[in-house]
Amino acid sequence: MSFLRSLLVTCMVTASTCRLPFDWCSPPQWEALQGTLRGVFKDDIPHMEASTLKISYDLNHSRIATTQLQDGDSPEVKKIYDYTQKTLYVIENNACRRVLLNETFRKACIPQDAYFSWDKTRYGLDYNNAVWIQEFRGSEAGISYILQTTYDHMPVFETIYGEYVFSNSAFVNTTLGIKNPDVFTPPPSCKGANYEPPVPRRLGFMTF
Repeated sequence: MSFLRSLLVTCMVTASTCRLPFDWCSPPQWEALQGTLRGVFKDDIPHMEASTLKISYDLNHSRIATTQLQDGDSPEVKKIYDYTQKTLYVIENNACRRVLLNETFRKACIPQDAYFSWDKTRYGLDYNNAVWIQEFRGSEAGISYILQTTYDHMPVFETIYGEYVFSNSAFVNTTLGIKNPDVFTPPPSCKGANYEPPVPRRLGFMTF
């Protein structure tokens, strides 16, 4: 029996949750579609805002590329986080903005003080193609979270919530590796763009 399986059996026998005994991070390179429902305030009135991102995650080169898919006539918004150059490129309608990145590359990991909530359930309508997932829970800096991953550490669900924060995300079409490295190459219009002040990254552990 593996160490992880032994730990989980111990948790279930003692009817308790268990903290992670080691790093639980996603693979170094993967791509996915991330659908998110997020609570936001507009004119002091709470609203729910939905978004869909195409994500390319590359730990090996400290970079992330996202494309926000839009409905109707709205243009796609592409972002390239290049942490080696401390630059975020924002491309919309062939126009480019450069924003300073004042943070280091943040790996997609389960927090080390998270607890196993439950071990194993099958996710997916097609039994033959479904995957086994597990859930982790905890809180950090006043924010509570529920995180679910596959057994090979690929993200599946992320929910974070607090007094003024709510976000619920799901990942689909997740694949290992980077299909086209060109997603990390900014267009020529970015070369002459002026730098803008840094902005904080959205809350999240596996989301962007």
